[in-house]
Amino acid sequence: MVSGVGPVGGFEVEADLVVAADGVHSSLRALVDPRAAARYASHTAWRALVPAALAPRVADSGDSWGRGQRFGYAPMGDGGVYWFASAVAAAGGVAGPDELQALCERFAGWHEPIPALLAATPPAALLRNDVLQLDPPPRRLAAGRIALLGDAGHAMTPDLGQGACQALEDAAVLAAVVTRAGPADIPAALARYDAARQARTRRVLRGSRTIARLAHLQGPLRCALRDRLVPAAAALTRDRALDELLRWHLPP
Repeated sequence: MVSGVGPVGGFEVEADLVVAADGVHSSLRALVDPRAAARYASHTAWRALVPAALAPRVADSGDSWGRGQRFGYAPMGDGGVYWFASAVAAAGGVAGPDELQALCERFAGWHEPIPALLAATPPAALLRNDVLQLDPPPRRLAAGRIALLGDAGHAMTPDLGQGACQALEDAAVLAAVVTRAGPADIPAALARYDAARQARTRRVLRGSRTIARLAHLQGPLRCALRDRLVPAAAALTRDRALDELLRWHLPP
Protein backbone atom coordinates (compact mmCIF):
# COMPACT_ATOMS: atom_id res chain seq x y z
CA MET A 1 0.00 0.00 0.00
CA VAL A 2 1.35 3.44 -0.98
CA SER A 3 -0.27 6.64 0.26
CA GLY A 4 0.17 10.14 -1.15
CA VAL A 5 -1.42 13.47 -1.88
CA GLY A 6 -2.92 14.21 -5.27
CA PRO A 7 -4.46 17.31 -6.86
CA VAL A 8 -7.83 16.59 -5.25
CA GLY A 9 -6.68 15.24 -1.89
CA GLY A 10 -5.19 12.08 -0.48
CA PHE A 11 -5.14 8.74 -2.24
CA GLU A 12 -4.07 5.16 -1.68
CA VAL A 13 -2.91 2.65 -4.28
CA GLU A 14 -2.38 -1.06 -3.83
CA ALA A 15 0.35 -2.61 -5.99
CA ASP A 16 2.53 -5.70 -6.06
CA LEU A 17 5.50 -3.55 -7.04
CA VAL A 18 6.23 0.19 -6.78
CA VAL A 19 9.10 1.57 -8.88
CA ALA A 20 10.27 4.91 -7.53
CA ALA A 21 11.75 6.57 -10.61
CA ASP A 22 10.79 10.05 -9.47
CA GLY A 23 14.17 11.73 -9.60
CA VAL A 24 16.61 13.39 -7.25
CA HIS A 25 13.79 14.86 -5.15
CA SER A 26 12.02 11.50 -4.88
CA SER A 27 9.04 11.50 -2.54
CA LEU A 28 9.26 7.72 -2.14
CA ARG A 29 12.97 7.40 -1.32
CA ALA A 30 12.34 7.97 2.39
CA LEU A 31 10.27 4.78 2.48
CA VAL A 32 13.41 2.85 1.53
CA ASP A 33 15.97 4.87 3.50
CA PRO A 34 14.92 8.08 5.30
CA ARG A 35 18.58 8.97 5.91
CA ALA A 36 19.39 9.56 2.23
CA ALA A 37 19.22 13.19 1.11
CA ALA A 38 19.73 15.33 -1.99
CA ARG A 39 22.35 18.01 -1.38
CA TYR A 40 24.00 20.77 -3.35
CA ALA A 41 27.33 19.58 -4.78
CA SER A 42 28.90 23.07 -4.34
CA HIS A 43 28.80 24.06 -8.01
CA THR A 44 26.32 25.37 -10.57
CA ALA A 45 26.16 24.32 -14.22
CA TRP A 46 25.29 26.29 -17.34
CA ARG A 47 24.44 24.53 -20.61
CA ALA A 48 23.44 25.44 -24.13
CA LEU A 49 23.18 24.04 -27.64
CA VAL A 50 24.47 26.43 -30.28
CA PRO A 51 22.63 25.77 -33.57
CA ALA A 52 24.65 24.94 -36.67
CA ALA A 53 23.83 28.26 -38.32
CA LEU A 54 25.53 30.16 -35.48
CA ALA A 55 28.16 27.75 -34.17
CA PRO A 56 31.88 28.17 -34.86
CA ARG A 57 33.52 25.14 -36.42
CA VAL A 58 34.50 22.68 -33.71
CA ALA A 59 36.35 19.58 -34.88
CA ASP A 60 36.56 17.68 -31.61
CA SER A 61 35.26 17.69 -28.05
CA GLY A 62 37.12 19.34 -25.20
CA ASP A 63 37.04 19.65 -21.41
CA SER A 64 39.12 22.35 -19.70
CA TRP A 65 39.57 22.86 -15.95
CA GLY A 66 40.48 26.08 -14.16
CA ARG A 67 40.36 27.32 -10.58
CA GLY A 68 36.91 26.47 -9.32
CA GLN A 69 35.42 26.34 -12.81
CA ARG A 70 35.24 24.16 -15.89
CA PHE A 71 34.17 24.34 -19.53
CA GLY A 72 33.43 21.48 -21.94
CA TYR A 73 32.05 21.23 -25.46
CA ALA A 74 31.22 18.67 -28.12
CA PRO A 75 30.26 18.97 -31.81
CA MET A 76 26.87 17.55 -32.83
CA GLY A 77 26.09 15.63 -35.99
CA ASP A 78 24.17 18.48 -37.60
CA GLY A 79 26.99 21.01 -37.15
CA GLY A 80 25.71 22.48 -33.90
CA VAL A 81 27.79 22.46 -30.73
CA TYR A 82 26.77 21.50 -27.21
CA TRP A 83 28.66 23.15 -24.36
CA PHE A 84 28.58 23.15 -20.59
CA ALA A 85 30.26 25.26 -17.94
CA SER A 86 30.36 24.90 -14.18
CA ALA A 87 31.71 26.93 -11.29
CA VAL A 88 31.75 26.95 -7.52
CA ALA A 89 28.90 29.27 -6.54
CA ALA A 90 26.24 29.79 -3.94
CA ALA A 91 23.20 27.60 -4.39
CA GLY A 92 19.91 29.00 -5.61
CA GLY A 93 21.06 31.25 -8.44
CA VAL A 94 18.79 31.68 -11.45
CA ALA A 95 19.56 32.65 -15.02
CA GLY A 96 18.98 36.36 -15.40
CA PRO A 97 19.09 38.72 -18.41
CA ASP A 98 22.83 39.36 -17.94
CA GLU A 99 23.77 35.72 -17.32
CA LEU A 100 25.31 35.07 -20.73
CA GLN A 101 27.36 38.27 -20.61
CA ALA A 102 28.63 37.29 -17.17
CA LEU A 103 29.75 33.94 -18.57
CA CYS A 104 31.50 35.64 -21.48
CA GLU A 105 33.43 37.73 -18.96
CA ARG A 106 34.16 34.75 -16.71
CA PHE A 107 35.71 32.73 -19.55
CA ALA A 108 37.08 35.60 -21.63
CA GLY A 109 40.72 34.55 -21.18
CA TRP A 110 40.15 30.87 -21.93
CA HIS A 111 41.29 29.17 -25.13
CA GLU A 112 39.22 28.99 -28.28
CA PRO A 113 36.60 27.92 -29.15
CA ILE A 114 35.27 28.77 -25.67
CA PRO A 115 34.88 32.55 -26.11
CA ALA A 116 33.53 32.01 -29.63
CA LEU A 117 30.95 29.48 -28.43
CA LEU A 118 29.71 31.82 -25.72
CA ALA A 119 29.52 34.72 -28.17
CA ALA A 120 27.47 32.58 -30.58
CA THR A 121 25.02 31.28 -27.95
CA PRO A 122 21.45 32.61 -28.21
CA PRO A 123 20.43 33.93 -24.76
CA ALA A 124 17.22 31.90 -24.89
CA ALA A 125 19.25 28.68 -25.24
CA LEU A 126 21.05 29.12 -21.92
CA LEU A 127 20.14 26.88 -18.98
CA ARG A 128 21.39 27.23 -15.41
CA ASN A 129 20.97 24.51 -12.80
CA ASP A 130 22.47 23.78 -9.41
CA VAL A 131 24.20 20.39 -9.39
CA LEU A 132 22.73 18.00 -6.83
CA GLN A 133 23.79 14.59 -5.58
CA LEU A 134 22.61 12.10 -2.96
CA ASP A 135 24.80 12.58 0.09
CA PRO A 136 24.50 10.18 1.74
CA PRO A 137 23.03 7.80 -0.83
CA PRO A 138 20.50 5.23 0.39
CA ARG A 139 21.93 2.19 2.11
CA ARG A 140 19.83 -0.01 -0.17
CA LEU A 141 17.93 0.39 -3.43
CA ALA A 142 14.86 -1.60 -2.44
CA ALA A 143 12.75 -2.35 0.59
CA GLY A 144 9.72 -4.60 0.69
CA ARG A 145 7.90 -3.96 -2.58
CA ILE A 146 9.51 -0.58 -3.39
CA ALA A 147 12.48 -0.28 -5.76
CA LEU A 148 14.48 2.90 -6.31
CA LEU A 149 15.53 3.49 -9.91
CA GLY A 150 17.82 6.12 -11.43
CA ASP A 151 18.29 9.45 -9.65
CA ALA A 152 15.85 8.44 -6.96
CA GLY A 153 18.41 5.87 -5.79
CA HIS A 154 21.78 7.28 -6.82
CA ALA A 155 21.65 10.84 -8.14
CA MET A 156 25.23 11.80 -8.95
CA THR A 157 27.13 14.72 -10.41
CA PRO A 158 27.28 14.56 -14.24
CA ASP A 159 31.07 14.30 -14.37
CA LEU A 160 31.16 10.75 -15.74
CA GLY A 161 28.09 11.19 -17.92
CA GLN A 162 26.50 8.21 -16.19
CA GLY A 163 23.26 9.45 -14.65
CA ALA A 164 20.91 8.23 -17.39
CA CYS A 165 23.17 5.27 -18.17
CA GLN A 166 22.88 3.93 -14.63
CA ALA A 167 19.10 4.39 -14.73
CA LEU A 168 18.95 2.25 -17.89
CA GLU A 169 21.08 -0.43 -16.23
CA ASP A 170 18.76 -0.32 -13.21
CA ALA A 171 15.76 -0.83 -15.47
CA ALA A 172 17.35 -3.79 -17.26
CA VAL A 173 18.22 -5.55 -13.99
CA LEU A 174 14.87 -4.77 -12.39
CA ALA A 175 13.00 -6.14 -15.40
CA ALA A 176 15.12 -9.29 -15.34
CA VAL A 177 14.50 -10.07 -11.67
CA VAL A 178 10.76 -9.38 -11.62
CA THR A 179 9.72 -10.77 -15.01
CA ARG A 180 9.13 -14.28 -13.71
CA ALA A 181 8.35 -13.36 -10.11
CA GLY A 182 4.86 -13.87 -8.79
CA PRO A 183 3.30 -11.37 -6.38
CA ALA A 184 4.59 -13.26 -3.36
CA ASP A 185 8.11 -13.32 -4.79
CA ILE A 186 8.52 -9.56 -5.35
CA PRO A 187 10.36 -8.75 -2.07
CA ALA A 188 12.91 -11.51 -2.77
CA ALA A 189 13.28 -10.34 -6.37
CA LEU A 190 13.93 -6.78 -5.21
CA ALA A 191 16.56 -8.04 -2.79
CA ARG A 192 18.33 -9.55 -5.80
CA TYR A 193 17.98 -6.25 -7.64
CA ASP A 194 19.60 -4.41 -4.75
CA ALA A 195 22.42 -6.95 -4.54
CA ALA A 196 23.09 -6.63 -8.28
CA ARG A 197 23.05 -2.82 -8.43
CA GLN A 198 24.22 -1.39 -5.11
CA ALA A 199 27.99 -1.83 -5.48
CA ARG A 200 28.15 -0.58 -9.07
CA THR A 201 26.00 2.51 -8.56
CA ARG A 202 27.95 3.43 -5.41
CA ARG A 203 31.23 3.08 -7.31
CA VAL A 204 30.05 5.26 -10.19
CA LEU A 205 28.64 7.84 -7.79
CA ARG A 206 31.97 8.04 -5.92
CA GLY A 207 33.88 8.33 -9.19
CA SER A 208 31.67 11.19 -10.38
CA ARG A 209 32.08 12.97 -7.05
CA THR A 210 35.86 12.60 -7.16
CA ILE A 211 36.09 14.13 -10.63
CA ALA A 212 33.77 16.96 -9.59
CA ARG A 213 35.99 17.80 -6.65
CA LEU A 214 39.15 17.71 -8.74
CA ALA A 215 37.65 19.83 -11.51
CA HIS A 216 36.52 22.51 -9.06
CA LEU A 217 39.60 22.87 -6.87
CA GLN A 218 40.29 26.54 -6.17
CA GLY A 219 43.66 26.90 -4.42
CA PRO A 220 46.56 27.71 -6.78
CA LEU A 221 48.89 25.06 -5.31
CA ARG A 222 46.23 22.36 -5.41
CA CYS A 223 45.30 23.28 -8.96
CA ALA A 224 48.95 23.21 -10.04
CA LEU A 225 49.42 19.73 -8.56
CA ARG A 226 46.17 18.55 -10.15
CA ASP A 227 47.16 19.87 -13.55
CA ARG A 228 50.39 17.92 -13.41
CA LEU A 229 49.14 14.68 -11.90
CA VAL A 230 45.71 14.18 -13.49
CA PRO A 231 46.92 13.99 -17.13
CA ALA A 232 49.60 11.47 -16.18
CA ALA A 233 47.18 9.34 -14.18
CA ALA A 234 44.53 9.57 -16.92
CA ALA A 235 46.95 8.19 -19.50
CA LEU A 236 47.52 5.13 -17.30
CA THR A 237 43.95 4.49 -16.15
CA ARG A 238 41.64 5.85 -18.87
CA ASP A 239 41.14 2.65 -20.86
CA ARG A 240 40.60 0.53 -17.76
CA ALA A 241 38.14 3.04 -16.31
CA LEU A 242 36.21 3.27 -19.59
CA ASP A 243 36.07 -0.51 -19.86
CA GLU A 244 34.55 -0.73 -16.40
CA LEU A 245 31.96 1.92 -17.23
CA LEU A 246 31.03 0.95 -20.76
CA ARG A 247 31.50 -2.81 -20.98
CA TRP A 248 28.67 -3.58 -18.59
CA HIS A 249 26.55 -6.68 -19.21
CA LEU A 250 23.37 -7.83 -17.56
CA PRO A 251 24.49 -10.18 -14.77
CA PRO A 252 23.29 -13.79 -14.88
